[in-house]
Amino acid sequence: MAKIVKLFKEDFPRISSLLNQFDSTHTSIDQFEKLFSYNWPGSQSHGGLGIEEDGKIVGFAGHIFCNREILGQQRKFLNLSTWIVLEKFRHEAISLILQIREYHDYVITIFTP
Repeated sequence: MAKIVKLFKEDFPRISSLLNQFDSTHTSIDQFEKLFSYNWPGSQSHGGLGIEEDGKIVGFAGHIFCNREILGQQRKFLNLSTWIVLEKFRHEAISLILQIREYHDYVITIFTP
């Protein structure tokens, strides 16, 4: 049974196994790994959410968190950086996005091409 999990830096080898199954001309594996090691104001301890099935990551939604001052007020941002799911598990893909509702006090952005 697939489940949604938060993914941390120590999970990156499992995430890279998923990423290696897709051709990305825009982002290298090393660049994806940086999602888990930036230290901007407002950053979180995790780098996104995954779909886990039998200990393997079969889907991934990368998150970049930050705080910014807008019109004199601090705002929290969550940028969805990546949304990638193996074809067999695409029926679970929307679950990764629906979990963003947990961040109801964040401004949600998506700047992916």
